Amino acid sequence: MKTNRSIHPITLSVIGGAFVAIGREMGHALKRMAYSPAAQQVEDIGGGLFTVDGREICESDTTPLHIGSIPAYIRGFMRRLEGDVHEGDIVIHNHPYHGASHSPDLCVAIPVFWEGELVAWSASTIHLSDTGGVFPGIAIDVHDVWAESKLYDSLKLYDRGVRNETLWRFFLDNTRTPSYVQ
Repeated sequence: MKTNRSIHPITLSVIGGAFVAIGREMGHALKRMAYSPAAQQVEDIGGGLFTVDGREICESDTTPLHIGSIPAYIRGFMRRLEGDVHEGDIVIHNHPYHGASHSPDLCVAIPVFWEGELVAWSASTIHLSDTGGVFPGIAIDVHDVWAESKLYDSLKLYDRGVRNETLWRFFLDNTRTPSYVQ
């Protein structure tokens, strides 16, 4: 992708303002759509646009912890997917040993393509009330991440625009509150 390094200051300001608006709208949309009490009441969510290698372009003005962890999520699932990324994909990821903050925080990421080339990621994270661990909520007395939650390591919820029904059922079957995560 070619870049133009001589951008007029007013143009730069307009583009910057647009990115701020995108980040804010992502945060508002996440909060409105969330069923998780942690997301609705405490804004334990985050969203933004990121470069292919995970550098931040813009962010929501919600919980900074979530924004700070998304670059590691992206690097983690890009390594795992080994370039197998296509238009229409939606990737879910929460594996703490491969980039996630902790397993109750689920990242949902959509690749952004321009003229057939992957140019960015639109990604969000949300703290889910129950992700299939030994206890709902945050399980602080468990011995390892496998007791804390089910692990979704760079799995495609949608592959080239087609929903992965098996994964979707598995996801819903492994929570005590499926209505909170649908």
